[in-house]
Amino acid sequence: MQATEDEVKKVEEIIAKIAQKKKTDYVSAKRMAHKYVCRGKCNWYKTKSKQAGFKMQDVTPSQAKSVEEAIKEVVSDLSLKQASRLIHRVIC
Repeated sequence: MQATEDEVKKVEEIIAKIAQKKKTDYVSAKRMAHKYVCRGKCNWYKTKSKQAGFKMQDVTPSQAKSVEEAIKEVVSDLSLKQASRLIHRVIC
């Protein structure tokens, strides 16, 4: 299912908040969010994650907390599980 423009904007806002909280750039924040939400089910993870050095387990507790806080600030009407699905759909 394709993400809507509104969903994409929400995910971009979540990533921007993560970048702000962790004092990092957008690309690093996006990667952090992806690692937080990815469960290894997407095609990219299956085919390219090793080449990219992407390990889901690399998210530190501090990073996870920042991602969760950003999610709650932007999409407080969704559970963390629902928001994770949304983020994954947009990023992947």
